[in-house]
Amino acid sequence: MKKVVVSVLGFAALAALAGPAAAHHSTAMYDSAHPVTVKGVVKDFTPSNPHMQLELVVNSGKDAGKTMQFEGQSVQNMYRLGFKRGMFKIGDTLTVVYAPLRNGEPGGLFQSVQTADGKFAGLKTPGPVAAAGTKPVTPAK
Repeated sequence: MKKVVVSVLGFAALAALAGPAAAHHSTAMYDSAHPVTVKGVVKDFTPSNPHMQLELVVNSGKDAGKTMQFEGQSVQNMYRLGFKRGMFKIGDTLTVVYAPLRNGEPGGLFQSVQTADGKFAGLKTPGPVAAAGTKPVTPAK
């Protein structure tokens, strides 16, 4: 009987921990239904776990001069989408398609990136774009 009680309590503890773990990996803070395209210069690119990070200084539009931070998925998932260590260097110009933060802060979850020389990484279908006058990135062939 004691083993049954300990087992039930163990499963209950694991179930209680599953909620916060799932919440950590949630993308609810991003508006994936309305991707936006922005062009800028790489300030920093960190391809390391738990999530790839990209810092971009925007060079046009209403956000010109702002530094935007983008988060990706785990390194393993991002590599599957074509992102590689050393792919971007500080000073490179990129076009980024991202799901913006719902709270209106600059930045978001990056979905695809295209370099000035046409290298592409990310989702193969950029999807609709929310901001008027912006265009989705066309994958390089």
